[in-house]
Amino acid sequence: QAQIKYYSDSSGLNAMSSWLNNHFPDIRYNSFKVIFSPLVNGNQSANWMESNGFKEAQPHVNFPYPSGNWLKGLSVKAANIRRSDIIFTEINHAYINPEAEKAKYDALMAKAFNNMSAWVTKGTTAANNYGNKYSCFEEYMNWVLVSLRYVDQAPAAELENLLKQNDAYMLRRGFTKFPAFNSFMVDLYKNRPKGATLASLYPQILEWFIKEDAK
Repeated sequence: QAQIKYYSDSSGLNAMSSWLNNHFPDIRYNSFKVIFSPLVNGNQSANWMESNGFKEAQPHVNFPYPSGNWLKGLSVKAANIRRSDIIFTEINHAYINPEAEKAKYDALMAKAFNNMSAWVTKGTTAANNYGNKYSCFEEYMNWVLVSLRYVDQAPAAELENLLKQNDAYMLRRGFTKFPAFNSFMVDLYKNRPKGATLASLYPQILEWFIKEDAK
């Protein structure tokens, strides 16, 4: 019951979906169904489906109890936001992935991630599980959206620390260029034109990956 109450009442699921809806205006879901179990462990995922015009997104997640030092040293507000990353990082795939896989980005995607060794470290989780251009791009985007949500919602005094923790986590997983991407995206996001959405920034984002791929 405590886990159900957390996901339904305390995780901020409605605020997450509103934030994502604002940034991905072409993508909408009629329902979110959170499926959680400790058997998931670290193998979290998300599915989304449509039937007769009804669209549902399903994050499949672990119990909401971060391990180790995930929340160490954070204020209550910052800790609550970071704790909810467990579900945000699955829900956002239901937006990130369909946007990236639109045909209008095919030409840009074809020019990016042709040198996978520049993006993932051999022998790591990143290399083993995100070894193609779409899955790699989508996971970089997944965790940079975590940073951008921090920009909007975390206490300003703790933002730098949260961003550094995000960098460190992604480097441990083997995403070699995440700190550079994180820095680029935070700057792009903070200085975006009024009314610009994340979806509208995809061409600029993909151009960054193309330039970095060529280095």
